[in-house]
Amino acid sequence: MAVSPDGKTVAIAGNSGIILCLWDLENHKVKRTLSTPVGVMAFSRDGKMLAWNTIYYVQLWDLEADKLIAKIETDKHFTQCLAFSPDGKTLAVAGGKDAETHASDTTIRLWDLGALAPKRVDGDAKGSPSRVARGDGGRRQDGQDR
Repeated sequence: MAVSPDGKTVAIAGNSGIILCLWDLENHKVKRTLSTPVGVMAFSRDGKMLAWNTIYYVQLWDLEADKLIAKIETDKHFTQCLAFSPDGKTLAVAGGKDAETHASDTTIRLWDLGALAPKRVDGDAKGSPSRVARGDGGRRQDGQDR
């Protein structure tokens, strides 16, 4: 589940993670449903994009144009955490388990969303990928300074 920055939309994975629903919280109605496998989700800070993972990909949806704009291959790993940079130009993708070997993967991959290309790969992040920086005032999700 993810809530848009303006608090007006919530993205929910339904039907055992194979349907993505976007709910309008003001009107209490479904805005959109997509038939797609869904794991973790994240809205961009401006609320214009939604990213979610499938087994081997992270998908980017343009909410204003109502269309898929990118499908990023994730090196055969189950993504555990997604976070947009404050300017919306970079997406941090943190691994969880390798889909084939089930070995832990704490690598954090940074994607340039303009070029749809990797910017940087940080090898073993020495901890849980759930500690990916969210860009909110220089604080990580675990509350520690960068």
